Amino acid sequence: MHKLLIVKTEAPHEVERFLAPLFGPFPADVLLAACRSLGVVSEWTVGAARFCAARPTKDERRTFFEYISWYLSVEEYDALFARHDAEWHLMRGRRAPGPK
Repeated sequence: MHKLLIVKTEAPHEVERFLAPLFGPFPADVLLAACRSLGVVSEWTVGAARFCAARPTKDERRTFFEYISWYLSVEEYDALFARHDAEWHLMRGRRAPGPK
């Protein structure tokens, strides 16, 4: 958390990149709590969406969302879901669905 504070203070544009490798070894809710305390939840959302979208199976992605939903507000969940959808389509080379 101390290092995250340093990155946020000295190089706020690097917070997303700093968080990215932490989603594997640390539980997402622990990272969320740290990010929430420092006011960088939107950066957490980007990392969480990419981490989840990279899971190889639908069951793994569903499990991640079920787990993290307990820690998110409705607005945060909606933002994560939208970002995840975009990341999933981007990673799989498909165009994200647009308005019909």
